[in-house]
Amino acid sequence: MSLIQLVSRSWESLVAWFRGDFVCVDAHGDEPPEKITRRRLIRMIDEGEPWAAVMMCPCGCGEVIELSLSPASKNRWKLAIEANRPTLHPSVWRNAGCRSHFWVRRGRVHWVS
Repeated sequence: MSLIQLVSRSWESLVAWFRGDFVCVDAHGDEPPEKITRRRLIRMIDEGEPWAAVMMCPCGCGEVIELSLSPASKNRWKLAIEANRPTLHPSVWRNAGCRSHFWVRRGRVHWVS
C-alpha cells in the first residue's frame, strides 16, 4: 500500500468516525451480545451463515434493533459490506417506540422524512 493510499484511508476513517458512520463487526453464535455499542452494526453468524444484523437505533433512543438476514424469513434485509461499511436494504422503519425510518448506506444513516 502506498503512502497516499494509507493517508487516504486514514482520512476516510477519521471523517466517518466524526460523522458517526456504522462499522460492521462480526459476532458468532445464536444470541446477540448483551452490550451493543453505538455506531456498530453486528452481523450475527451461526454455523457459517449470517442470520441477523443488530444495532442500536441511530436516533439515540437507546433501543436495540435486530433485523433478520435469514433467507428463510419472510421479512428480511440484505446486508452488503464494503470497506467495513454496511449497507442495508430495504430501509429500517420502526413501527413502535421512536418510529424512526432510515436507510443505512455505506455506513451512513440517511433519514426518511
